[in-house]
Order: sequence, then structure tokens, then C-alpha cells
Amino acid sequence: MGRFCISQISVITLACVWICTASAGIDESCASTVNETDDLCALQVEKTHGKPKPKVDCGGHEAKKCEKCPQGHGSKWCNGDCKWDPIDKKCRGKGCCLALNVQCLSCAEGITEEEYCDKYPTTMGCPTIPPPPPVDCGGHEAPTCAECPKGEGSKWCNGDCEWVSPEGFCRGRGCCRALTAECGACSEGITVDEYCKKKPHTAGCPVPMVDCGGHQAPTCAGCPKGQGSKWCNGDCEWSDGVCRGKPCCRAATADCLACTEGITVAEYCKKKPETPGC
Repeated sequence: MGRFCISQISVITLACVWICTASAGIDESCASTVNETDDLCALQVEKTHGKPKPKVDCGGHEAKKCEKCPQGHGSKWCNGDCKWDPIDKKCRGKGCCLALNVQCLSCAEGITEEEYCDKYPTTMGCPTIPPPPPVDCGGHEAPTCAECPKGEGSKWCNGDCEWVSPEGFCRGRGCCRALTAECGACSEGITVDEYCKKKPHTAGCPVPMVDCGGHQAPTCAGCPKGQGSKWCNGDCEWSDGVCRGKPCCRAATADCLACTEGITVAEYCKKKPETPGC
């Protein structure tokens, strides 16, 4: 009976050592102390499996990625696995390159290239989205029905497309005429998603959002919602009592103001065409 008990304890001990050393993220010191007490190993395994390890160590606290480390405290809260970039004023992963491509920028945020491309698909190095298949204009093809005529009017608008009179334009057959994403996409012979990527401010397209750090808003200026700097993080930064896109210049020009709102210059100029630089 005594031999069976000792053997049984040994099996448990060996199993515990294997779990402690083989499981990702578990302190290997468990293996060296397991002979003292099997309960310690069991407790450590339980605690580790019960709570997933955060992605990066900020030095004194943890965050999902380096960019989230500062929480409004700047370089003081950017340590551990991360380092402060004094030029861009961002917290980046250690050893990250500074080029504006997906490899460097995903490293800076402490996420994978795939995750970064999902957030910012137009970044250099991200897979390019293939163009939609052409439409049949009746005797020739074009990217969209609107491009079928090529100056020839209704004669070159056939096949998948139809000529609309008296307005005088070529559109997809059976399409509605409202100025919405659904109708516009039908007229061009493409999907609503493809149409919204080309013309994101069309009625019916989802409103582009910026990351405020824990929530989203149409622009950085809309992030605080009365909460001030506490709600201005992520893609944005608090400066002079205003939530801006980071890092943004402060001149009253289209490029600076567009950056502040977290939108493109073209989108800003559509809203305020009188702005210098539009």
C-alpha cells in the first residue's frame, strides 16, 4: 500500500512538471519547486490557464499593444517591451523600423501584419484588393456601366447596361435612380461595398470611424463626448484642449485640419471647400 501511494504521488508530480514546463506562458520555476509541494504546481497551472496573458509589458503595467501603453502619460508609461518614439510621439515595440509600411507600423502597434491590414487596408505592403470584374457593355467591356459610352452615347451602352434618357447616362439595367450607395452601385455594376470604398460619403455607406482608444467616433474631434482627454486616445491625442489626429500640424490648412478630424484631405475639402489648401 505504501509503495502504491509513493508511485501515485510520483506520477502526479511528473505530470505536473510536464504541464508547468510545456504550457505556454507558465513560469518554469514551477518545475523546480514541484518536489516541495504538488499543490503549488496545481495552483500555478490553474491561475495561468484561468487568465490569458496580455500581449505586451509596458513596464509596470500591461496593454494589448504598445500604442495603448501611455494612456495619456506619454513616454513615462512606455517601457518594458516598448520604447517611446520622440519624433512621432508614439509608443512603439522595441526594435521596430520607422518606415510607413505594414511591417514597421504593425510592429509599432504590437499586432500582426494581418491585423494591421484589417484596420488600415491601404497601407503600403498590405495585399491589394483586386478590381471588380468588368461589365459587358454589348460588344466591349468597361470597369462600370458609367464608363461604357466613351463619348459614343447610347450606342455603346448595351449588354449589362442601359441608357437613361433624358438624363443621358449609362447605368446597370433595372437600377433605381436615388443618390444612394445601393442605386449607385447598381448603376456602376459593382457591389455596395465596392461602391462605398470609392465614394465613402454616399448616403447608405457606413460612416468611417476613428479609434478613440476603447470606443470609436466619426472624427477625433468627436471622441471626448464631454469626457476631455480621458476619452481621447487610440488614433487621436489631446492637445490644447482639443482631440486631434496624431501627430497633426496646427496650421489652419486642409492637411492639418483633415488630420485633426481623422479624415482625408479630399473628405475635408468636400465639407469645407473654402479652406486653404483645398
